Amino acid sequence: MAPQSTPLPPTNQPLGAVSPGHWVGDRYEIIDPLGHGSNPAQPDPATSANPIRTFLGWDHHSNSQVVLKALPFEQLQAWKPLERFEREARALSQLDHPGIPRYLDYFEHREPGAPVSTFYLVQSW
Repeated sequence: MAPQSTPLPPTNQPLGAVSPGHWVGDRYEIIDPLGHGSNPAQPDPATSANPIRTFLGWDHHSNSQVVLKALPFEQLQAWKPLERFEREARALSQLDHPGIPRYLDYFEHREPGAPVSTFYLVQSW
């Protein structure tokens, strides 16, 4: 069972229906938003067309807390942000260092009936 959610102030850039209690993939439950940022090409989150959102989540397969980074495909104006996100996932999958959160998963998730997908990178908490 996921730990109790602690309400945090909402960010100024919502990511679809992803909120505490929401499930993504077949195993991850969103607990709380942790923050948001942008891709390296557009570093200002207030004006970025490609925000990356970060969530504290619960992995129901391993019964552990995880961090989910989300890149919403609907906001991509070019493939560059997705290429960078995928490159980050590949690089993290090859690293093993106590100072770097461990890579756990990378996947694309589309909500039923949604016209576009969101890409997720999952790391240890």
